[in-house]
Amino acid sequence: MKDRLQAFSIHLAISFLLFIILGAFIRWVWYPSFLFEVDGGWQGIKLIAGVDLVVGPLLTLLVFNKAKASLRRDLAVVGFLQLLCIVGGMWVVGTSRPLVVAYYEGTFSTVNKHSFENANILYEDAKEHISWFGPSWVALKLPDSAPDREIILKVWDFLGEDIATNVKLYTPFKKANFQLLKQGRQAEEDYLKIYKYSARYYHGELLVDIRSGEVVELLSKL
Repeated sequence: MKDRLQAFSIHLAISFLLFIILGAFIRWVWYPSFLFEVDGGWQGIKLIAGVDLVVGPLLTLLVFNKAKASLRRDLAVVGFLQLLCIVGGMWVVGTSRPLVVAYYEGTFSTVNKHSFENANILYEDAKEHISWFGPSWVALKLPDSAPDREIILKVWDFLGEDIATNVKLYTPFKKANFQLLKQGRQAEEDYLKIYKYSARYYHGELLVDIRSGEVVELLSKL
């Protein structure tokens, strides 16, 4: 039993190290800034923790026996199964992650693979905005005229589709976007303003530094 627990401990330590690496990638690359808390980052971490820290070490605890002639083969099978589970888990997290953060009319809205599919947006049309190394930040280039902007927004709402998925309106997100669309109410300082966001799990408000276009703080989530 001592040997079995020792093997379990070693496998758990290796799995924990791998979890730290994958978890850091999910937290800081796929779900940076406020996205980790509101768009599924926590759920992704929990999934990877389950398949990495539980499946492999637990199977090792069950099959390890120095007296078994097939021990090496059994451990190889355990390692292979664990690898499959990790790859599957990362694939699920990867296909659910935010691909785009779109800014329009004073709101930040996240778009993922399923959002594009629901709007019948082909991968070829969206691929220039998709990266394995984090979401793309864009702004929707809407007409300068307020009535024209309102018409476009109402048409998309009537069609039941999210205008944030309209790749034809995408333009690089810059702090100049805040000068064009003077939305949001005044915060404590002139360069700090409050903007709405809409994500997969929550919606609420963000404090944004309009000099750099960076999110300073997640203010609320509902």
